[in-house]
Amino acid sequence: MNKKEVLILGAGLTGLSAGWCYGKGAVILEKESRPGGLVRTEKIGSYFFDQVPHILYFHDATIQDRIIQLLGGDLVSCILEAYVDTDYGISRYPIQNHLVDLENSMIQKILVDLAKLSYEPNHNNIENYHDFLLQNFGENLFKIFFEPYNKKMWKRDLKEIVPNNISWNINRPNFPEILAGALNSTSSTNAYNSIGWFPNPKLESPVRGMEVLSVAIANKCHDIRLNSEIISIDLKCKEIIVLENNESERVYHYDQYCLSSLPLPVLIKKTKNVPDFLKKQVETLKHNNVLILGIALEGIRPNLGHCRYYPNLDLIFTRLTFPYRFDPNLAPVNGWSILVEIPISSKQPKPNLNELLEKIKKDLKKVGILQETIVDHIWIESNPAYVIFEKGQDEIIKNARSYYSVQGITSLGRYGKWGYTSMEDAIKDGLNWAEKIKK
Repeated sequence: MNKKEVLILGAGLTGLSAGWCYGKGAVILEKESRPGGLVRTEKIGSYFFDQVPHILYFHDATIQDRIIQLLGGDLVSCILEAYVDTDYGISRYPIQNHLVDLENSMIQKILVDLAKLSYEPNHNNIENYHDFLLQNFGENLFKIFFEPYNKKMWKRDLKEIVPNNISWNINRPNFPEILAGALNSTSSTNAYNSIGWFPNPKLESPVRGMEVLSVAIANKCHDIRLNSEIISIDLKCKEIIVLENNESERVYHYDQYCLSSLPLPVLIKKTKNVPDFLKKQVETLKHNNVLILGIALEGIRPNLGHCRYYPNLDLIFTRLTFPYRFDPNLAPVNGWSILVEIPISSKQPKPNLNELLEKIKKDLKKVGILQETIVDHIWIESNPAYVIFEKGQDEIIKNARSYYSVQGITSLGRYGKWGYTSMEDAIKDGLNWAEKIKK
């Protein structure tokens, strides 16, 4: 039996940040062969692909200072240049800030909608995500972007989703700002994601992409055990059984403190003797998966911005990201790359990847992007990806996390809290937990 003062389950950003802050005495157990969780970067040839398209945004000056100090000159600011491809024109993203690029007739309709919403009191109750979007952006903007895009992303009726936990990343400017964006193509308002940060290490760096952040934090941790899969958790004995290198089992014991960043439903499944009512409640929690196709291409790099959003329901993908715009060395000088995002319902059978690849290629040609021959490609799956928020879910999550808290396990991180949060939130969760238990 291996007794440790502090155990951390999972080496994603939350677990790594906790280990970094706590220092000696914290053991991090990670199933994969590399730390980072979803913040890792895959390489094929001279092309690098983040497992999930990430850009780092700061809203907490303390976190910002700490991460900038950690990465030094390897972290550079990035003003996001993104576009929305609609049936009424291609607009800068966020679309509500940049109406000028749409057809004049549609601009007029949207302005009428938003003027009414801005200046006429609205006492309607917002009970679901459908109503939230409609009452914030009006019928026309809802129809050309928010409704179809979110249907593709969430893979369900938007009336089934509650907006409480996901509305933080949607910004509606005030009407003078909206009007300025409808008249002037250079108009800019500060949405939540206007200015971000992305690693740009030296050319010879073996690690690129957002994994630079994960590796930098991991290097500050004293004890990370990779290839260590959690098999079972015994809360009564405070024992965790781990399968190491797919070969032998090892028992860990946490004396007082344990942080889990495992997805909450996974944590429940791996725990012995969880009350049946709690198991059944957590089994009702829903999520989507995301399949990402990384495409390596040769040829002159097009100027397509950092990413593009596609609400058109006939197109298989929701968003295209162009990694070379974040860091030119994510592709060779004579090449470029695309990350293609395809949300998949967790209940949907895994698609045939060869057929899906052909569909993606056809759709890329439809939007005028894919002309060159594909050099190589890589498939990456995020499971879970997007948590689905339904009525009553907050209470279930609260009950589950409280149950573990009483037993000495704190469930944190995006999926440990079963939420929709940012990388900064994940880092803050880990740092705050470690600071608290050190006192």
